[in-house]
Amino acid sequence: LCRSCHQFYGSQGGLCSTCYKDNLLRQGLQETVISALPKLVEETKELATLPSPAQKVDRCASCSRRVGLMGFNCRCGFVYCTKHRLPEEHDCSFDHQKAARRKLTEDNPQVIAEKLTKI
Repeated sequence: LCRSCHQFYGSQGGLCSTCYKDNLLRQGLQETVISALPKLVEETKELATLPSPAQKVDRCASCSRRVGLMGFNCRCGFVYCTKHRLPEEHDCSFDHQKAARRKLTEDNPQVIAEKLTKI
């Protein structure tokens, strides 16, 4: 009889055909989980380093004032009132200067003309 279910006769490693297929499926899933584990660990570390907006969307992240429809979404991922909407006012963690420089270099590639020979 099968070692697992004890209902059918076992032939492949003492398991019946259904238990053998289930066993192969479990082994395959374990291998895929083990191979994907380092990627998942890296992704969770990245998510842990990012600040998460813990407050409700309808409140300012600095002063907890209700903003309603007039909330300003910042690039750091939080919502701010009119008083704290500027990056200097709420100590923004997003580097606006570096992002602007990167955008300029992407939008304006450097053009180098060929040298002309003098006559």
